[in-house]
Amino acid sequence: MNPEIQILAVVGSLLMAGLVFQMIRSRRLREEYAVLWFVAALALIVFSVWRGLLHTVARIVGVEYPPSVLLLGAVVLGFLVSLHFSIALSRLAEQNKRLAQEVALLREELRDRGAVAEGSPASPSGAPELPGSSES
Repeated sequence: MNPEIQILAVVGSLLMAGLVFQMIRSRRLREEYAVLWFVAALALIVFSVWRGLLHTVARIVGVEYPPSVLLLGAVVLGFLVSLHFSIALSRLAEQNKRLAQEVALLREELRDRGAVAEGSPASPSGAPELPGSSES
């Protein structure tokens, strides 16, 4: 490998790790999601520094062109991130549904107790306003 390309690959990998770290510090990325990105950056650094490892992994996997292993790794990483987000989205959708049901039950209970007047104006969502929730 050309030394300039190797240096560029190492610098790019370090910049990726630095970007992930900065996004965690600024709270734009949660730690649980950053693990995969740090692993990816570390793998890129290792493959950039130790080119023989890339050839060894390519031989083990049965790939003729060693840089294709990096593409395979990127596809696997993308799959893992998508799977992780799908699981998180499913969990959040279930929590959202449960919370909406609880709010509806609480509103019904308040209405039964007379805490919400029958003729009170509806909130922007069409549901009756709860006591103390009016905007002043």
